[in-house]
Parts: sequence; C-alpha cells; structure tokens
Amino acid sequence: GEADAAACLAEHKADGVAQVAKAELPAPRAAPAGRGPGGAGFTTLMVRNLPYDLEQSHIVQELDKGFQGQYDFIYMPSTFQSGRGKGYAFVNFESTAVAVEFMREWHKSRRFGMPEAG
Repeated sequence: GEADAAACLAEHKADGVAQVAKAELPAPRAAPAGRGPGGAGFTTLMVRNLPYDLEQSHIVQELDKGFQGQYDFIYMPSTFQSGRGKGYAFVNFESTAVAVEFMREWHKSRRFGMPEAG
C-alpha cells in the first residue's frame, strides 16, 4: 500500500541536494562500515534547483569535472510535451563515500549560470 511505498523511499532534503535512501530487499544482515547515518547507506542523490532549460549533457560535463567514473546513472526527468527539464535530476554514485563528497561540493553551490544569491 501507500505506507509500504513511503517506507521504500525516504527523502532527506538539503537545499538543492536531497538524500534518497532506498529500502533493500532482502534487508542486509549487517551494515558495512562507512555507510550513512544509522547504517542506512545511500548512493542515489536528487539534485534540485536546476535550470529548466538545462540538458542532461550539461550535467554530465559538470559531474565529470570532479566525479568522472564515480557515478553510473543519471536521470533528468522532462515534460513530455515540451521536452524541458523539471528542475531536478537523480545521480547514482558508486559508493556512499562518493555521494557524501558530492553533497559537500555541490550543496548550495552555484552552477550552470545561476546567479549568486544577493
């Protein structure tokens, strides 16, 4: 039901980058060292506040500046009718440590021609 779906996807929002924790089936016996808070490791992040006209290739170029070869999946949803982005994307990294480093570098950063906050 809805409660099960909500349990499968927990989101921790952080001004432009949200941590997405996916439930694992079957549940792991013990969380490996170096996993996220409470033993719930995460590798997929939601990047928010992207320009609507941004193309996925631009995200790849920016990611490759510091994380080339350290991610394996990018999904940037777009509207069916216009093809424009919806202002967010999901990126899956190869480890929790890399995802944490990405959060540190990108959290509240200005990219893709976005103006500095005044």
